[in-house]
Amino acid sequence: MYVHRSLQEQAYLHLKKLIIECKLEPDVIYSETKMCSELGVSRTPFKVALARLSQDKYIDIIPGRGFCLHRMSYEDVHSTYKVRVAIESFCAINLASNADQLENQKYIEKMNGILASMEQALNHNRNIEVFSEFDLEFHKCLVNSAKNDEFDELFEAYQYRISSLTAKNLIVSGRLIEACDEHREILDAISRKEDPNCLYGLIQTHLEQLRDMVWSYMS
Repeated sequence: MYVHRSLQEQAYLHLKKLIIECKLEPDVIYSETKMCSELGVSRTPFKVALARLSQDKYIDIIPGRGFCLHRMSYEDVHSTYKVRVAIESFCAINLASNADQLENQKYIEKMNGILASMEQALNHNRNIEVFSEFDLEFHKCLVNSAKNDEFDELFEAYQYRISSLTAKNLIVSGRLIEACDEHREILDAISRKEDPNCLYGLIQTHLEQLRDMVWSYMS
């Protein structure tokens, strides 16, 4: 079915796609006028799109010059960590509590398949980009299992930050192996229906590793 989107929405989705797919370079100032011309939209809808992207912390607007990719601060990293722990621990506890339901068994099975792909990427060529994509997919599947539209939208809004932080974390020597082990621990605990404190602790520890590693780069 054809879905009509406003010019603002088209510009927003197009720019967001460019950012998520790493088509825009960090530390480069992009001309608003040039991008408007490339997209074939007028300045007004483009400005609205930029304002949304800035609010979502995909970009930083530079008055009179254009915009650049958002450079994450300590607070950005910490707020991302807090949001993820809150949502993902709830989803893990909810999934474990209802693991006998057929629909939830399908989510667990899907997460097992994603983890198998992560392990394959680790054992074959240790391609960080490929591994990162499966890493994101694993956590996205966990969040989707709660069947909560607001959780899904919030995770989507944080996707660029999550992907950027994950990539920075995984370049550390030995981190790919550790990340695989941590994902396996989380999934096994969900399958065993571990108590909420255990699941919360596993999610918190996994995401703390990411936060602290990125902080170490920033210090």
